Amino acid sequence: MSVTRTDPETARALARPTWLRAGLAALFGVFTLVWHGNETIVELWSGEDLLVARIAIVVYLVLSATAIWEAAKQDVVPTGLRSALALGAAVRLLSGVAVVFVTTTTAIAVAAGAGLLICGAAEAVAARRSRAGFVPARDHTLVGTLEALAGVLLVSWWGLEIEGVVGIIGMAAILTAALLGVAAGGLTHELRVADKRQQRQQQDQK
Repeated sequence: MSVTRTDPETARALARPTWLRAGLAALFGVFTLVWHGNETIVELWSGEDLLVARIAIVVYLVLSATAIWEAAKQDVVPTGLRSALALGAAVRLLSGVAVVFVTTTTAIAVAAGAGLLICGAAEAVAARRSRAGFVPARDHTLVGTLEALAGVLLVSWWGLEIEGVVGIIGMAAILTAALLGVAAGGLTHELRVADKRQQRQQQDQK
């Protein structure tokens, strides 16, 4: 991720939604690593892998949509990127709702994949256009591209089992968590540095 310094106002506005999105992606990623194949865990839901996968995907898509929406509301984000994030959050939310009403693996893959593809592509394209004056745009470009690629795999790879669907979304989530975790850490660091600088200035004025 970028090591270029972010201004304190931007860091303050984006640290929380970035941490939130990274945390949700990390939780889903961990779930995908343990949900299938472990007999003790599988017994907890009596082998209802498809149902459990649907619930997990819905929760991840809906909650991550709220995190993206929170970022879209920040005035420090360029207008074009804000619009793309808002669109992506809405599509992601609808994608999660759609998964609630489908019952086949293929339908789950298409519904979830369409949400990731549209959301990711909109974020990546808009972020790339905003990169000149907005440092976090590079983070959004990487994450958006990653999720769009996962979406392409889901909607084009016919015949996937539910384990494959969860695996693709989970791998994208793990990488997203890593990228955004580093980005959020950088924003938090910049914010702390700015706060300390401000405290020193106030002390010097006394």
